[in-house]
Amino acid sequence: LSRTDDLTATAMTISHYYRPAPPLPASVVATLSASISGSLSSVTRETCFNVEHGELTSESRRRVEWLISETFDKASTKLSSPALASSGDTTVVEFGPRLTFCTAFSSNACEIFKQCGITSVTRFEKSIRYGFIGSLEGGDLDALKAQLHDRMTEMEYEKPIESFDAGVSPEPVTTVP
Repeated sequence: LSRTDDLTATAMTISHYYRPAPPLPASVVATLSASISGSLSSVTRETCFNVEHGELTSESRRRVEWLISETFDKASTKLSSPALASSGDTTVVEFGPRLTFCTAFSSNACEIFKQCGITSVTRFEKSIRYGFIGSLEGGDLDALKAQLHDRMTEMEYEKPIESFDAGVSPEPVTTVP
């Protein structure tokens, strides 16, 4: 078996690492607030790193976590424990790259993992989670979503992704005379 076949035969898992993201500038929050009919008191963000991997040794997992965490604030990167959660006044949405293609960010990150001796990481994508605090009405959430991501290259993740498989398979090859 080639290395690719070996990885395909291994069950792939996606681990999620969460880290607080810098706040949106006040001018951006003001622009978002002006575009809705409800009230928006603040917007918080966090970054989610979605790591698709096969079996990881404890040393490989430690290296992955070291590479993902900030050197000046290692404790802020957490495995599978998002800081943002939907509650009474908070609505959380997450946007990340479309599942149908692998981003350049992922290709570069996987090469870095490989150079660090971590060969079981097959894809590494970054998504952003937004927490809207306030009272949203009717189509307010759709109006906010439209302003915060690129519909051509990104999509909304309605829950943490469990697989990068988009469920799309290519059509069979045909011969055109």
